[in-house]
Amino acid sequence: MSDKGRPKLFKNKEDLEQRIKDFENYVEEQKKPYTFSGLAYFLGIDRKTLYNYSKDEDFFPTIKDIRDKCQRYAEEQLYRDKGQVAGIIFALKNNMGWKDQVETHNTNIGLNLTIQIKDAGEGEK
Repeated sequence: MSDKGRPKLFKNKEDLEQRIKDFENYVEEQKKPYTFSGLAYFLGIDRKTLYNYSKDEDFFPTIKDIRDKCQRYAEEQLYRDKGQVAGIIFALKNNMGWKDQVETHNTNIGLNLTIQIKDAGEGEK
């Protein structure tokens, strides 16, 4: 990470890991959802700053682990809350980098097909 801006709130990964454990305990005790934004708020930083920590190789595994946990939680909610998923989908797209993807395949292989439809009652004579 750059030396520009204010100093890091967490000097080493152990400090961050302990605060993340505190967050996980809070989430479990309060029956709150695992969210990346919620973690950032709990840590006293914004979500972008938390992502920036993951650019530092010392912090990357720690951030990746909790990010994956938040993502897994959101995915599980898609199956639990059938019909009420718009907010969850938004969060996955906005916070976890998910996107709608449409693939199109163009082929030009020069086939001429003839399709014959027979009445189901029409048998061979």
